[in-house]
Amino acid sequence: MSRKTVAGVPGKDPTLPSVAIELQGNTYHLAYDFNAICAYEDHVGENLLIAFEPDQLTSKKLRALLWAGLLKENPDLTLQQAGALFAFPDMGRVTEAVAKALTASRPEATSPNDTGEAVKS
Repeated sequence: MSRKTVAGVPGKDPTLPSVAIELQGNTYHLAYDFNAICAYEDHVGENLLIAFEPDQLTSKKLRALLWAGLLKENPDLTLQQAGALFAFPDMGRVTEAVAKALTASRPEATSPNDTGEAVKS
C-alpha cells in the first residue's frame, strides 16, 4: 500500500479543508487538523465541541479557536498575535469562519448497514 504525501499547507493539501478569512487586509486560512484541536483543548482546558454551545462561547475561547485554526499555516503565531488580528466588530465574521472551518474538518458520517458494517457515503 502506498502512502499519500501531504504538503501540510491548506492551499496545497487537498485532504485538509480550510476556510479563508480576511483580517487586517491579509487573507488567512483556518484549518482544524488534530493538532489544532489539541492545541485549543490544551490552552482552554475543555473539549472543543463545548466551545460552540450557544451560552459557552466567550471572547477568550473565540481568540483561542482562531489561534488554533491558524497554526497550520502560521506555526509560530502566538495567542496574543491571533487576538490582535481582530476587534469587537469582527467577532461575527470570525465566529462564522471558525464554525465553517470546524464543520469542514469533521469526517463524513457513517451509518451501519444490515450486516453491521459501516457504510461510507
